[in-house]
Amino acid sequence: MRPPTSKSIKTAPLSFEEIKSDLVLSNGARFYNDHAHPEYSTPECTTLKEIVAQDKAGERILGECTRRRNARLPKGMQARLYKNNTDFIGHSYGCHDNFLMRRDVPWDRLVSDVVPFLVTRQIFAGAGKMGVEGEDSGGQMGLFQIAQRSDFFSVLCSIDTMNRRPIVNTRDEPHADSQAYRRFHVIVGDANMSHWATALKIGATALVLELIETGHARNSTSPTRSRPPSRSPAIRPTPGSSSCATAAKSPRSTSSVSISPRRAITARSITRIRIGSCASGRTCSTISPSM
Repeated sequence: MRPPTSKSIKTAPLSFEEIKSDLVLSNGARFYNDHAHPEYSTPECTTLKEIVAQDKAGERILGECTRRRNARLPKGMQARLYKNNTDFIGHSYGCHDNFLMRRDVPWDRLVSDVVPFLVTRQIFAGAGKMGVEGEDSGGQMGLFQIAQRSDFFSVLCSIDTMNRRPIVNTRDEPHADSQAYRRFHVIVGDANMSHWATALKIGATALVLELIETGHARNSTSPTRSRPPSRSPAIRPTPGSSSCATAAKSPRSTSSVSISPRRAITARSITRIRIGSCASGRTCSTISPSM
């Protein structure tokens, strides 16, 4: 009897257990089948040390699942698991991060203040890749990008996560008192192998959201080398979302994002402005930076 081919395994009907696979693990994480790929969701975390540890625990759990699967496959066949965000045939799958924040922050202000940060966060938290991709199209090799997922964002705001993906996702399921809190669902990030990149990605986002909550995310004052701003300049997003892909294609982070009033600023400068605002000591209460 001839062993099954990879094509026959891929097209074989799945069992009910495989289709409905959805587990809560002993560490509090959720592990489930999400649109034909495995997804690991960490439990809620309150420190950077926790989130990094839980992310690494997920890698080990899925690595063990792969080992067990390979032990059951016919000789000559092997399952491989990749922690990435694109497949170069038109598909992208995200590494989502979620933050609990105050409900009383006006949504329009949240979007306006957070978009420049989310567009430029990839300069220190992108996973990197070779090539250019897009929805329902194959990859074009030859160009290095600092982030994997940036080619797949085409609108500013929406609830979609599969097509016409937004920079700001409007999903709002706080798993808490919905009158007091909202869930800010971020879908623009890459899956990181580096624990330092994970810590920077989550920690910096938490700090910027706190700047927004406390009203310190905007001001007309520009920073100087000798005096960081007490509040961030009023950096506002331009219409559309092409700046997300543009920033990813600039390895030196020299691509510009338009800000008010009528001038442009580089992705690197936006990051420095936010760092200066956070360093002023007006934040840091919601997440412990201990590593």
